[in-house]
Amino acid sequence: MDLSNFESLVNKHLSAIKFPTSPKNLYEPIEYFISIGGKRVRPIASLITFSLYKEINADIINASLAIEIFHNFTLVHDDIMDDSRYRRGKDTINKKWNNNIAILSGDALLIKSYQFLNKISSEKKDDIINFFNEIALKVCEGQQMDMDFETKNDVSIDNYLLMIELKTAVLFAASLKVAAILSGATNNDIDSLYNFGLNIGIAFQLRDDYLDTFGKSDSFGKIIGSDIKSKKKTVLFINAMQKSSEEDRIFLEKTYSEKSIVNNEDVKLVTQIFKKYRVDEYCNQLSQSYYELASSNIKKVSVPFDKLKNYSELLFKRKN
Repeated sequence: MDLSNFESLVNKHLSAIKFPTSPKNLYEPIEYFISIGGKRVRPIASLITFSLYKEINADIINASLAIEIFHNFTLVHDDIMDDSRYRRGKDTINKKWNNNIAILSGDALLIKSYQFLNKISSEKKDDIINFFNEIALKVCEGQQMDMDFETKNDVSIDNYLLMIELKTAVLFAASLKVAAILSGATNNDIDSLYNFGLNIGIAFQLRDDYLDTFGKSDSFGKIIGSDIKSKKKTVLFINAMQKSSEEDRIFLEKTYSEKSIVNNEDVKLVTQIFKKYRVDEYCNQLSQSYYELASSNIKKVSVPFDKLKNYSELLFKRKN
């Protein structure tokens, strides 16, 4: 099965999910949000991982759908907390409807993800649900750290890396581990795949940080500079604060302060500071180092892993 088949399989099963028609303001936003797409990275990686060991079956499809729906739940709530206007180039639920509707729709997505987990018939079902619970809490911890950073200008690189590990990378790693558990893989393979997913997830997020400022809006799916406008303390900002002159540091502190409103001219000036101190290069180098660490992890897997490594490489090396 090639990559397009895995993607088609995920989209086919997502499209087949039937939601009630009433109350309309609960379920219509959910259907809208799922329909606007996304890369479906986690369920595709989960299916690819399972296929390294066994033929695709109902259990791995249900587990993959649970992971993707949970991911969508986190995005809906992230958009509320960040007051985001766009997601995947479309209006967010909170902007198209309102915050209260977005909260409830997100909650319903979370419940739906557990319904899919409960469809798993494998004897490993309880282990998977317990592990999923651990990961879900870690994602919440990462989101809280991200919000805490909004009021700090002294965020360290290590703290930032821990935040993106919890908020983003652990769920990607979990998609591989769940598949490995369901497939009956050895403990060594399970651990190696999880570590691969964790490090590749950090590499992905660092790559996204770079693309948010230096990518192309039409293909990246986001408005370029949205992290700066949202005053996100990404690795670009943190590294710039470490390297900047006093004048540039004061400007960054003022731009990223709670009271400031960041306009397009500010975005341009911040981007120039990032380039001046070559923090774009630093971000890419850091991302590459995590990618190489992930590559060393996957080499410990006992089965041919080319399909999974090739898919991850395709995602990592995108230019936009």
